[in-house]
Amino acid sequence: MKPIDALRGAVALRMAGALCLLLLAACGGSNEQDPTATDPGEVVLRDNLMAFLQAPPPSWQTNPPVQPQLSFQFEYGGEYVVSQGQPWQGVTSQVVTPAPTLEVTAQAGRHKTVPPATWFNDNSQLLLGYGLEDDRPDELNFAFAGNLVINGSSYPVYLGQGSDLLGDDWWFGVPAPQGDEPPWTRDSSGYLHTPDGKYVVCPKNGGYFGAHDNAFQVITPDLTVNCVEA
Repeated sequence: MKPIDALRGAVALRMAGALCLLLLAACGGSNEQDPTATDPGEVVLRDNLMAFLQAPPPSWQTNPPVQPQLSFQFEYGGEYVVSQGQPWQGVTSQVVTPAPTLEVTAQAGRHKTVPPATWFNDNSQLLLGYGLEDDRPDELNFAFAGNLVINGSSYPVYLGQGSDLLGDDWWFGVPAPQGDEPPWTRDSSGYLHTPDGKYVVCPKNGGYFGAHDNAFQVITPDLTVNCVEA
């Protein structure tokens, strides 16, 4: 082989190798990485807002029955789990009007991982989400605990935020009873009833599969029809 032919062959081989590496990168080819390394995702502190509101009468009721007057508060207890590498600056809440609505804001990053979901699931005997009633989240951005106060009655709850292709979504969980305390219960519609039987918590928009929102509704058990429509 002539020297010039050998040089051309070497150049062609190098170009082919470079092209192969480019194709592997473009098509998802693997390179050796530390298998224990974790991707923290985009690290941005965000205001993550969710709400509790009184479920209004359905629009088809021309003469709805007398509605209760509900008031809401949220007491953040300081317990939380956030995805590794993401910021967390606590939880604040406020009541806005004219329709009394409790806004709960968690200042945290958004990157869903398994640990926040595991903590939420382990602490929640029953839960509500925007999916099938027996679903539990596999991953969450973060989760935290607190007390939901309705008309002065306090109920320990867990809240968590996740996401799917339709956007961010929230989960509402309640713990198992302690000692002789009565438990939360779930009715045939999938709504959760407080241990004292005073109130019902339900997803907004009727809780149908695929519905997404950042709010949960509260009403008295005699008016669960209000849960059907936002």
